[in-house]
Amino acid sequence: MAIREVIQGVEYDGLLGGPEFPTLTKNVTVLSGTTLKRGTVVSKNSDGKYVAVTTVLGPAGIVADDVDASNGDTVGTIYISGRFNRENLIVPSEFKIADNEDKFEAANLYLTSIHA
Repeated sequence: MAIREVIQGVEYDGLLGGPEFPTLTKNVTVLSGTTLKRGTVVSKNSDGKYVAVTTVLGPAGIVADDVDASNGDTVGTIYISGRFNRENLIVPSEFKIADNEDKFEAANLYLTSIHA
């Protein structure tokens, strides 16, 4: 199976890592000036808005669908629980997934690997 393919109208991109944990979503406010792709790990800032994950704030969710908040705060959908393939997560270069795995689990975001 390719990393991204369409099967009878359903597109699989490898983000979801399995059914072992409930996959739940939530609509949230994404901070103005931000563009987030599906699979981006996000943090919740002190104003209650979501931004790309930081080492200080830690993971609070994973973007379910692309969000363009470049022209103002925008509502977007994030995963707030589930199992995800770490290779398909999008994080800033200074954020190391392996160093923060306990923070993912504390946020009900469980990681697996496509290669495991």
